[in-house]
Amino acid sequence: MGGSWVSTGSQAARFGRYAFRRHFYQHAGFRIARTLDDSQDPPVALMPIINTEDQEFTIKLADVDAHMTPSTNTQLQQEKAVYLCRQLLMEFNTQGDNYFQTLLSACLETMQRHGSEFNKALDIGCGCGSMTFELSNHFQKIIGTDICGQFIDAAEKLRQNGCLSYHQTCDDSPIAKQPKLNCNSHTNGDTHMVQAKVACKFDQTKIGFKQFTWLPNELADFDLVIQRSLHRVQNKKAWLLRLGDIIVPTGLVIIVCTDDWTERDIMPTVNGRLKLVETTKMQYKEDGEEKSALLTAWKKA
Repeated sequence: MGGSWVSTGSQAARFGRYAFRRHFYQHAGFRIARTLDDSQDPPVALMPIINTEDQEFTIKLADVDAHMTPSTNTQLQQEKAVYLCRQLLMEFNTQGDNYFQTLLSACLETMQRHGSEFNKALDIGCGCGSMTFELSNHFQKIIGTDICGQFIDAAEKLRQNGCLSYHQTCDDSPIAKQPKLNCNSHTNGDTHMVQAKVACKFDQTKIGFKQFTWLPNELADFDLVIQRSLHRVQNKKAWLLRLGDIIVPTGLVIIVCTDDWTERDIMPTVNGRLKLVETTKMQYKEDGEEKSALLTAWKKA
């Protein structure tokens, strides 16, 4: 039912009709799911490379132990409720921090220095959209994307209503114990309602939020692209390769570097597509501490 790595997703449709070569192992990269009840015999048909007939194969369940294996997909872990709580608090309910405001000002000033137009912008790694809403007051069209579905759902509700009530949770998670969650007055597991509210006025029609785990062809012709999610994705190169393809000739790409990915690491990946035009060290405040981030600005090569 559309489980192959080559599937488009439409194979799950009841009208989908697909045929593949018999020797093409559709699920070569997948583990076979099986029952642990030895009273059943789950039939699994394996397609041999040489023979043309299917061979019936039965998994023997004798002396089989079940083992739980934690997922290595760190991106999927961001779908936990505590991550959403942290993100909303960080973007809308944390006093004194100015990361998003400082980044916004730095991006706008960089665009002005390089003479870019203010028509269309793309915010990659938009989280719950606080900076995307601010950007909408400077551009005719702004799209915010994120790999996390619950972040995008929250951003869309904020776009529609301007505010969002959510449960602030305190638990044993290391993330929930951070000071920015203001949980010191609650016991483990307690919750209370908090409201996230968009601070600026904005036009709903100018803003769009989409969940993407890659940069599809429908994203194109941007005057500004902000890539600020390198610290949250596993395959950083995949998120850098197409940046030069989705901006206009006078467009600008601003990449927020991480400790392990500076402009020297980015250069080999984007070489031939983008050229480095500016590097800026941004100072901001987070959790009451002074911190810094490296911003790199790129144009079409």
